Amino acid sequence: MDQFNGFIHTDGRFLKDESGKKVLIKGMAFGNNVWENPSEPPVNQHHTRESYAELAVMGFNSVRFYLNYGLFEDDNNPYVYKESGFEWIDKNISWARENGMRLVLNMHYPQGGYQSQGAGHKLWEDKENQNRLVALWREISRRYKDEIGIIGYGILNEPVVPASDADLGTDKWAALMETMIEAVRESDKNHIIFLENILAFQDEASYEMDWNTKNDKHNFAVSSTRENIVYEFHFYSPFTFTHQGLSWTNASEFNKIYPNEEDVFATGVSWHGGAFNGEQCDIDNPEWQYRESEPVTVTDDNQIINYVFQACDIGEDGAAYIDDIKLKEFDSDGKETRTIYATNFDDDMCSMYFWASNNIGSGEYVSTKGRKKGGSYLVKGTTDDASGSIGFFRPVKGCSYKASGYFRVCSSNESATIRPRVDIYKAESISFLNKDFLRKNIKSYVDFSEKYNVPVYCGEFGTGSLSFRDDKGGDKWVEDVIDLFNEYIISYNYHTYHEESFGLYLNSTFELPDNRNELLYDVLCRKVSK
Repeated sequence: MDQFNGFIHTDGRFLKDESGKKVLIKGMAFGNNVWENPSEPPVNQHHTRESYAELAVMGFNSVRFYLNYGLFEDDNNPYVYKESGFEWIDKNISWARENGMRLVLNMHYPQGGYQSQGAGHKLWEDKENQNRLVALWREISRRYKDEIGIIGYGILNEPVVPASDADLGTDKWAALMETMIEAVRESDKNHIIFLENILAFQDEASYEMDWNTKNDKHNFAVSSTRENIVYEFHFYSPFTFTHQGLSWTNASEFNKIYPNEEDVFATGVSWHGGAFNGEQCDIDNPEWQYRESEPVTVTDDNQIINYVFQACDIGEDGAAYIDDIKLKEFDSDGKETRTIYATNFDDDMCSMYFWASNNIGSGEYVSTKGRKKGGSYLVKGTTDDASGSIGFFRPVKGCSYKASGYFRVCSSNESATIRPRVDIYKAESISFLNKDFLRKNIKSYVDFSEKYNVPVYCGEFGTGSLSFRDDKGGDKWVEDVIDLFNEYIISYNYHTYHEESFGLYLNSTFELPDNRNELLYDVLCRKVSK
């Protein structure tokens, strides 16, 4: 069923097939259990020939095929390649071509460790690991240089680079990247090479991650090579929506809905004021006590507000709980108009952002300390100004806002300040959780593409399984993202076919897929086939 007889190639900002026609890569990721660091392919598990047939019917034309270096060589026997890994690729090329599909080979787990979670620093610290990665790509490209069933090579997934500053980190990635490009091009001029931007920079001593964008190129290192180079980004924005409820992320306690015109995302934010004269808690009262803030008034269109649980100087052995919180709006006459936010913390997806001026203390959701039942939010061990807060909210100019809640104090520190507060911030730009927010983020990669006259490709996008429950809107998020990719002519790949967190199939990756996410399946069938 082959529907192609040549290679996909780049032409300025676009991809074209062998006939010169513009083409979109529409892919689904096969994870292949790479995170388990396998030494052999996942034979008789994860996916089958029928999986390709299913995806082809849905409208997909490719699979982003994840690789772990251990499929090809052992650490105790480097540069000696195992045929079983290449036979696994060959089998999947055959299955794909039977269904008119091709593969993007992606090095998801290189020598030196998986990059995305910051544990792969040995790739950057041990030159031999880089030499082995370069040699492996030289071997892969030598074997597949004439294989039209392969679109190209993703030479390193989500690089996380340890460096003393961002410029040096970018230089490190650029040097390794160019060396891998040269190794591939020694024998293979046919295939696309996919170059990813740096996912995060990492402190060389502490390995602390810095996820911020550090240059005007989206953390890309732009190669001097132009022909058949595609720049790859990943899209999980906003992280608090796509990763909500996943225990292995710092978004595990979020409960987000898409779209939500009240869910605020702001840039260029600066603190502008707050309600500091509201009722404080009685430090000597161990029972639950109700407190309200003073009202604050919003005077500018570029202001946003948030709910603050101030828990200052509780003491190293002190603690304060909050429950049944509300943020209310009042018009210019002082009449209550609405409740902007309320929670009783009975849902374990409810949480707050903890902050301490001296980084001492902590904040966490607790499931058994609620005022009536259920949970509450706990701040403990603070020795200076500290707080928990609930994101940003969209106010109405001219209206006033008041915070309230119930507090239980376990502190003997007389200087402790525990109360609810409303803070006002100014922002350079304000967005809300809707399609325009997604557009703004995706358009920034289009701007990069236009500036450098290069193609961009979304090698991963997706949202976790919990965003499809309880009308949270995961299906609508996927629909809007694909619409925007089509509008801007951006090739894309959904992550992923088969895993518990993000999969089209949600059962264990050590079983053949049978637990399908029907909401996701329906939206992919409707949108990918267009």
